[in-house]
Amino acid sequence: MYELQDRIVEFDWNHSRPPESLEEALRDVYWKEDLLRNEWGHLIQYRVTDGHVVLTSLGRDGKIGGTGRNEDIVIEFDLTQQN
Repeated sequence: MYELQDRIVEFDWNHSRPPESLEEALRDVYWKEDLLRNEWGHLIQYRVTDGHVVLTSLGRDGKIGGTGRNEDIVIEFDLTQQN
């Protein structure tokens, strides 16, 4: 997911706005399908509000929350601090 973060920051830097979707941020990436899904095959969720980005990878069960292999991974960052 950190590669997704890098791509989102790069897109924001180049276009002066966050991408509307992960697909837009990965437009020129050949292996984007590998980046859009986690190891369980679930799509990475992307949300941006006022420059604050949240990437969520649901655990094995595909449900919010959980522990162990069902635990979600969440990365949050602000684009305003990246530029």
